[in-house]
Amino acid sequence: MDFWNRLIGNSPTTTPARKQVVIPSPDNRLQDFKRIWLTLQHSWRNGHPNDPHLQTNLRNPILRLTDLLIEEENQSVRLCYNYAYDQQIFIPVSRIAQNGSSIVITAVIRFFSTLIDDEENEFLSAPNFAQSLTDFLQKTARKADPTYETEFVEFLFSLATKIRQNPDTLPLWFAKRGDRRPSADSNERFVGITNKEDFPLFYLLLDYVHHDGRVGDFARTGLLYIIESASSSKALETWIVESDLATIMASGLGALYSQLSRKLVIAYSEEDIPPALRFSDYRQDGSFGAVRSDSIEFRTHLDTFLSYMAFWQDVLEHCHSNEVRQTLLDHFRVLFIQQLLYPSLLESSDVDGGSSVAVLTYLRIILEQLDSTDMTHILLSYVLSLPTGSATPADDSPSVVKRKEALDILSQTPEADSTPTPDLYSLVDLILTGLRSKSQPTIASTLRLVSAMIRKFHPYVAISVLKTTPVAASPKSRTAGMLNHELEILTGFIARISEEDEEDPTYETYVSDMSVLVETHPCSVHVLAAKLNQRNQAVPTHACAPSISEHIVRPDDPVLVACMRLLESFFGNTVETNLMLTSLLIDMASCCNVSLEKWLLMDASMYHNDSANHGMYDEEEEEEEEGENPFDEESPFGRPIDPASEASDDDDDDDEKEEDFIANHLRKILAARKPPQPIDETTFFKTLRSLVELVEKYRTQVPNLDIRLFERKHAFKFTESLNEALLNTNAIQSGSPRRVSKTRPSISGATGGSTSDFSTTPRRSASPALSASHLSPSKMPPSMGSLRGRSSGHTRNVSASVMSPFGPHLVGTQIRIKLVNGKEIYNEATMKPLPSLPAVTSPGGTNTPAITAMEGQMESDGETASETMSSFSAESDDHHVSTMTMSHLLTNIVILQEFLKELSALLQIRSSLYNDITYIAPS
Repeated sequence: MDFWNRLIGNSPTTTPARKQVVIPSPDNRLQDFKRIWLTLQHSWRNGHPNDPHLQTNLRNPILRLTDLLIEEENQSVRLCYNYAYDQQIFIPVSRIAQNGSSIVITAVIRFFSTLIDDEENEFLSAPNFAQSLTDFLQKTARKADPTYETEFVEFLFSLATKIRQNPDTLPLWFAKRGDRRPSADSNERFVGITNKEDFPLFYLLLDYVHHDGRVGDFARTGLLYIIESASSSKALETWIVESDLATIMASGLGALYSQLSRKLVIAYSEEDIPPALRFSDYRQDGSFGAVRSDSIEFRTHLDTFLSYMAFWQDVLEHCHSNEVRQTLLDHFRVLFIQQLLYPSLLESSDVDGGSSVAVLTYLRIILEQLDSTDMTHILLSYVLSLPTGSATPADDSPSVVKRKEALDILSQTPEADSTPTPDLYSLVDLILTGLRSKSQPTIASTLRLVSAMIRKFHPYVAISVLKTTPVAASPKSRTAGMLNHELEILTGFIARISEEDEEDPTYETYVSDMSVLVETHPCSVHVLAAKLNQRNQAVPTHACAPSISEHIVRPDDPVLVACMRLLESFFGNTVETNLMLTSLLIDMASCCNVSLEKWLLMDASMYHNDSANHGMYDEEEEEEEEGENPFDEESPFGRPIDPASEASDDDDDDDEKEEDFIANHLRKILAARKPPQPIDETTFFKTLRSLVELVEKYRTQVPNLDIRLFERKHAFKFTESLNEALLNTNAIQSGSPRRVSKTRPSISGATGGSTSDFSTTPRRSASPALSASHLSPSKMPPSMGSLRGRSSGHTRNVSASVMSPFGPHLVGTQIRIKLVNGKEIYNEATMKPLPSLPAVTSPGGTNTPAITAMEGQMESDGETASETMSSFSAESDDHHVSTMTMSHLLTNIVILQEFLKELSALLQIRSSLYNDITYIAPS
């Protein structure tokens, strides 16, 4: 019975004995180490090259030696490490790996990684160890086997980390042996013909900095550590300047930029289309050869390029050598900006379809990701044709002289004389061309680029892209009454578009959002710091960045004129264009250095100067004086008793003067609060008024317009609420609860891309997790957060589905209408304004709006929903006719109303933070 129980392993009477782990003594471990070492030597010296088991016989002993060393790491007695150091067994191991296969090399990498972690014997300080390891690394790098590439680069990173932690070991790994080509020209020598043998580890890391994934991350960080060590070694600093580091880095950046598609169409997958676009006539039809922005290949190339841009910035941030920094910046200017980025701007065109969108999008993404003030200054100064200055002090050292001479050679190309320069065609010309384009995607991309530049680099834009006029230092002429009058106008516009709903966000919500926008603006740091009595606070500024003062955007500024032209055709624009247009206007108005008078708001000259303002209050004062005097002279309390009778008359005069001053001051305060009488309005307000009047006209032409607007707003609210709930559910399941944001509803809520503040983005890692959110309309500054959404992560456009509660609303708004010049609804046949559409009798005997009858006629004609998409093409020589759906018009109306609400909140925030108005009427 016991036999069968033991056989089936179910004997209840027998208890298996626990296997005790026997820890070998240091002497026994050393004996094992020596025995395995002899076995390895025997296999290496006596093994036949054609033996199929030779590589395995070499790998296994190396792995076992490594395991014994790891076992000894936490022991007080480390005999195996001492034996390896004394016998220098790393030299034969290096030779074995140089001729070994990938499995042997992987084992040797693990072996050397264990040795360099030993702190007692200090293998890194041994010259023989450094030489053996260098030979192994160089020979292994030539094989370029992907099977151990990751382990190899991680080991290089570990080695660079050790050198950074122990700068005294640097001479063992870097030794300038002199040029082996004494006849080489000094300029040619600078361009890159230097001795790689001087610092092999440097070039080994440099070969992998262009890779993506873990390999590129470890290589870039390791090289960063070595460059950081240059500040402690003048010889290494000079060697890096004379090496081809800058050339390779700039060329690599250009190569990654060249991988990006020349033609691009902003596209989304079916699940990630923002509701604002789905509730419109958005089309994703691209031109021939254009790459979709949501393709995996494009995202991979974009992420790799941005990761390398981040590496450039990290190098400049951690490099403390001015010579190395200036070398890198000069090559960035010549090899990347001058010879690659700027030519791509010149070659962009709307004719080939998509190249302008691609170039404008890439430039915007680059500017959004740039945190380095030096790189930003060089890039914007060149493409905007601005005078540039060196951010580092002048240095006439021999290495710098060689660098400048070599850069002159690099910048001299055979076509240099015929190639346009920024003096002839700059980024300003490209922006103006894009704003005048007939392609709505090009216009939207241009608006978004300008918005990003104004938001993050306003001083550069103020002296180049925009035409401005300095504001003279004088007391404010705009009064509180003027501001209140303009706020009343905007509030009236909002009410005329549609009535407020009980579920609409409160005005405080918009004020809170605009407060965040204004307080995070780069230019507002000075003003707010002074307001908080923090005048000694250090503000991060660039030494060469242009300095600007308060200014006004001239009404004839080409960018402003283009924006006003687009605003006039607001309802005929694409939703993307209107989102970018309103964002740009808000960004222009949010800077503390921009005065809103004359171009956005009315100045004092546009209001009637009522000279009776003060007189009215004078009459009231006289009436008070003619009335009963509350102080009776006969009463002992009527006049204070002055012991000095001779000075009483003087005191009376002083009191009267003080009373007059107070009364006059009070009159000025009351006069400043009085609503003025306007004489004229700015073009901006006139355009807003015409748009509101158009909405009122649409209300008479389109039945049930208010009901449809109400349903459209609730569709956006439903989308935001649902996506917020889904995000909170996912966050709870992942263990990181997400706080619910109590912001107003989002038109494009939850587009799949996160919103970022470009001016306050935290420092990113060497390989940021970037996605196509850079291309989404939701990737906008918080100035238009209400329209572009703030949620992130994967979302669902449930409300935009016909199966949602708003399905009937979506179907009912897919009706074609035509706008002439983006304004009035016109009849296609007569080209005259349509009258109010009458109700028609349906077959069932009920009255059906004519718009429903039109929809039925569409379906009977076999027109599909795709055929009702907006076509922004001219159909007449006299009028520009835009065909769109009712859904598209509704979304644009909602965008306009949200824009007016944000503008009102922004004006109030500016008046409190920037002191835009005076509460005392000027004399």
